[in-house]
Amino acid sequence: MKKSNYNIIIRGEKASLIFNSFTNSYIALSNAVCDAFESLSIEDFKHKYENSYHKLCDNGVIIPKTKDELAIIRYRNKVATFGSRELRIVVYPTQDCNLKCWYCYENHVPHTRMKKDTICKIIKFVEKSINENSFDDFYITLFGGEPFIDFDTIAYPLLKHLKEVIEKAGKKFSAFFVTNASLINEDIINKLKILKPHLQITLDGNKEHHDKIRIYKDGNKPTYDHILWVIHRLSQEIEGDNFSITLRINYDNSTLDGIPEILERIKDIDRKKIFVHFERVWQTENDSTEQTRDLLRNVMKRFIKAGFCVGQGTFRGYPYSCPSDINNSIVINYDGSIHKCNGRTLSSLTKYGILNDDGSLDIDENLLAKRHSVATFENKECLNCKMLPVCMGPCSQKMLEHDGKWSKSICSLRSIDTSLNDYLVTDFWVKSMIQKYNG
Repeated sequence: MKKSNYNIIIRGEKASLIFNSFTNSYIALSNAVCDAFESLSIEDFKHKYENSYHKLCDNGVIIPKTKDELAIIRYRNKVATFGSRELRIVVYPTQDCNLKCWYCYENHVPHTRMKKDTICKIIKFVEKSINENSFDDFYITLFGGEPFIDFDTIAYPLLKHLKEVIEKAGKKFSAFFVTNASLINEDIINKLKILKPHLQITLDGNKEHHDKIRIYKDGNKPTYDHILWVIHRLSQEIEGDNFSITLRINYDNSTLDGIPEILERIKDIDRKKIFVHFERVWQTENDSTEQTRDLLRNVMKRFIKAGFCVGQGTFRGYPYSCPSDINNSIVINYDGSIHKCNGRTLSSLTKYGILNDDGSLDIDENLLAKRHSVATFENKECLNCKMLPVCMGPCSQKMLEHDGKWSKSICSLRSIDTSLNDYLVTDFWVKSMIQKYNG
């Protein structure tokens, strides 16, 4: 037996945690046992602490000598990238938006709307995929722009039809909205009861800060109170395991102090229906200081103590860096053009092909080959990183933009605004809470 290459030890005053990123699991040990694990040979440790030895084996901390973890990581990545039984599409009903948040990377295109013929093409594409039995699980993300613009004539009829045909075929349907939530009303909520989607909804600090940032283009109308009304109504009205809200709290150095106000406003929401994700505004990444990191840690602790599951960063634990990296994943713009990444403004420069009238895809294989020619983690920095199995390297879009070369500026460790140890301790408590909620 040998020690896994992917063990990270987090020391505490009274006990220690070992996180194994290969199994994405934690085990708590006394400091004395952890000291022995670090200093003794595997055989001596087994002889002295047999129960702990077996627990460490069960969690992948100790593994057979013949086990090649890196080879398995590479294998799982290839299977997930090219052999996935998931079909993932991101749909832009529009590239227009009703708000004018200063940090948005999207170049909004006013008055753009998906037409009925494009909706029909998407439906034909999915029906064609069903007939070919090319997937088991279907995931559709509504993005933009603001996907609830003209919801009744674009997103809703599309999703309702797809849900019916996919579930009739005995396959899983899952819808996800990335939305500012400012246009959601009671009528839309009633329609969402049918879809039971996941939603990502964003707040930018407390009311004072938020209403200076997430405001209407027309008349600077504020949105804070309405968004919180939406979050409450959705959590009250929609039931089912498929439904959840990710409350993304964007922050910078000036907004962290006021975030506990949000906690007060959501304290009555069912903890099983909401996940709180903290995200530093990307233009302020270099402004992080030890003082702001302390503030963030304290804010996250307050949410955890109140029973909320919280997170930060981009470590998903998938066998790929980003869902858009799998071959069976496309982005469909309002005009029917095909793209691969929704983390950049869609334009002629990001276009990979088009959706044909019969639902087939006409995609440039040369562009796909460039994106998929080398796994994103095949560089010495990623291969030597203990977080590799839950990270899988920078996404393919970032690698393309850096000529296929890793650099510190695109390392996923930059996505967390605390130390790695603090991140893992928070993750441990959140996973413990999820186990408690799931019984």
